[in-house]
Amino acid sequence: SVLAKNILYHMPNREAYVSPIGPWANSILCRKDIITGEIRYPHVSLQEDSIFLNRLFGINCLIPVLAPWTYIYVYHGKNSWHSRHFRRLFGHSKKLPPAISALVTDVLEGKLDNAEASRLLMREEVLKEMDYFYFPPLAKRQIFANICQGSAYLLQRIVASVINFARRAS
Repeated sequence: SVLAKNILYHMPNREAYVSPIGPWANSILCRKDIITGEIRYPHVSLQEDSIFLNRLFGINCLIPVLAPWTYIYVYHGKNSWHSRHFRRLFGHSKKLPPAISALVTDVLEGKLDNAEASRLLMREEVLKEMDYFYFPPLAKRQIFANICQGSAYLLQRIVASVINFARRAS
C-alpha cells in the first residue's frame, strides 16, 4: 500500500500542510515476500523510494490509502533533498490552520503519546481540513490535467492489483 496524501511539516516555520495527491513513495508498506529479485530498494542516495514504488507498480501490487494523518513528512533543512524540492512541495500543498500546525508540532515534539496523537489527528475538525480535492490556485488547469492522467494510470494499476489479488486468493 502507499499513501495518496500525507501531512507535510515545515519545521523551521512550524507549519503543517496537506500534500497534493500522490502516490507518496516515502509511505510504502509492503509484504516482505514481495521484495525479491528486481523488486528491491536500489543502492542510490536519492529517489530510491520512487524507483522501488515504480517497481511495485510494475507488478500491480499497490493499493492507495487515503489517510494523510498517518504520516508526517518533515522538512528540517538538512534533508537529503535540496530546499528547492521542498519549496515546490509546499507550494503545491494546502497550508493547514495554525491550530493544526500546533497539534502537528506537539506530535513531533513528543508532547503526546501515540494513542492521543492519533485520536487528535483524526478529529472531525482536522479531517475536514484534509481537502482531498485541493488544487494550488495558480496551476489548477495543469494540475487537473496531470491528476486526470495520473488518476487514470493509478486506476489502471488499482484494477490490475485487485485482479491479481483475486487470482492469488482463488
